[in-house]
Amino acid sequence: MSNEINYCVFLGRSGVGFLHRLLKYILPKNRLRGDSQKPGLRMSGYSWLTVLMGVLLIVGLWLFAWQQINYDYDRTIQEASHDAMNLTKSLEEHVRRVVASADKDLLNIKKTYERDGSLSPVLADTVKNAANGPTLKQVAVINEQGRMVASSF
Repeated sequence: MSNEINYCVFLGRSGVGFLHRLLKYILPKNRLRGDSQKPGLRMSGYSWLTVLMGVLLIVGLWLFAWQQINYDYDRTIQEASHDAMNLTKSLEEHVRRVVASADKDLLNIKKTYERDGSLSPVLADTVKNAANGPTLKQVAVINEQGRMVASSF
């Protein structure tokens, strides 16, 4: 029987033999083979336990960091979705308010035209006031013959 230390590490396709390459790089050859010429350099069972605990600690820390990154990513996505929903709701409220204001102004112009008829000074003032408001920029009243009766131009 040889005193050679047997070990095998399998960490998936990319990690086969990772510990072997690590130990081969770090430790001299006589430590791995257990040469009797230098007994002080031979690794004991506790040394392997220390190396194993170190590897497990590093793997655990990487897993914890990976879990934290995924948690932060998911939380960021949720917050962005929530913010987008709030912006959508505020845009919808703004559009409703603008359309309601424009509808109110146009209904006021319609009532004035139906009540006073064409070419009245009240209609001209109503059209000019509606065009000066925040929702309408240009307003024109066209009669049933297709002629412009009043305009804010």
